[in-house]
Amino acid sequence: MMDVAFAVEAGLFFLLLLAYLRNLMKSYKDMPERVAVHFDLSGDANGWCSPRAWAFFSVFFLVVIGSMSLLSMRVGGGSGAETNAVATCLLFGIFYSIFRQILKINAGKQDRLSPMELGVWAFGLPAFVVLLSIVMTHLHA
Repeated sequence: MMDVAFAVEAGLFFLLLLAYLRNLMKSYKDMPERVAVHFDLSGDANGWCSPRAWAFFSVFFLVVIGSMSLLSMRVGGGSGAETNAVATCLLFGIFYSIFRQILKINAGKQDRLSPMELGVWAFGLPAFVVLLSIVMTHLHA
């Protein structure tokens, strides 16, 4: 069962990574000299970097998070391995979504983060990850 789960997760990871790379390449030419990468609680940008630095960081970070998930499934063993894999897979999904949002904002497709998006990114998704991790831990106990 673990091999099927590993294959599914690895396939999803690589598909999402390819989708992000495609979006990054399409958006890269439209990015400003200073890419907004961090936003305050009102949705305004308050942290910047170069497009090149953003491209490197975002891809590197997604690869590291995805690799951690796959590695925890492969070598983790025991009942906690699935929980760790689910948590890191969700973390990958969260950062994938955030990075896509940053691409949209910097490519001029959106001016700023809306209050709803801020609430989801800042509170909703982390709370969901914690809740799911707790549930998965109890299911495997």
